Amino acid sequence: MKFIKLVLTISIISFSLTLNAQINDSLFKKTFENKKFKTNQIIGLKDFKYNPNVSDIELQEPNDNYPYGNITTFENGKFTSGNIGFCGNECRITVSGNYYIKRNKIYLFLQTISFWKDCKNRPTENINKEIGKFTWKKDKNGKIKLTAVK
Repeated sequence: MKFIKLVLTISIISFSLTLNAQINDSLFKKTFENKKFKTNQIIGLKDFKYNPNVSDIELQEPNDNYPYGNITTFENGKFTSGNIGFCGNECRITVSGNYYIKRNKIYLFLQTISFWKDCKNRPTENINKEIGKFTWKKDKNGKIKLTAVK
C-alpha cells in the first residue's frame, strides 16, 4: 500500500511539474511571438558580417512616431532583424533565422544575411549557424534585455 501511495504521489508531482513547465513556456512565448521590437543592433551581425559573439541584446516597443532604426520581429519560430532608415537611400541589411523558447531562455539561429537598396549588388549569404542561447528579463518599462548564456 505504501508503494502505491509513493508511486501515485510521484506521478502527481511529475504531472504537475510538466504542466507548470508547459504553462511557463507558453507565457514566455507570448513575450516574443508576433511582436516587433526596436533593437540596439541587427542581431547576429557586426560590420556587415556574421557575429556569433553577441553578449546582450536590448529590445523595446518601437515608437510609432519614429519607426526607424534596427527593427526585429519574431513570428512562428522565425525572426528577422534589420535596419530601416529615414530616407531610404542607404545600404539595407536584413538577417533571418529561427528561434525557440524553453522556459526563460531563447535560442537564436541565423540562416541568411541579405543586402538591398544601396548594397543590393552584394549576394545573400547563407550562414546557418547558432547566434546563441539567451536568458531574458523584462523591466517595468517594458524593455527586454537578452543576456548570453555561456
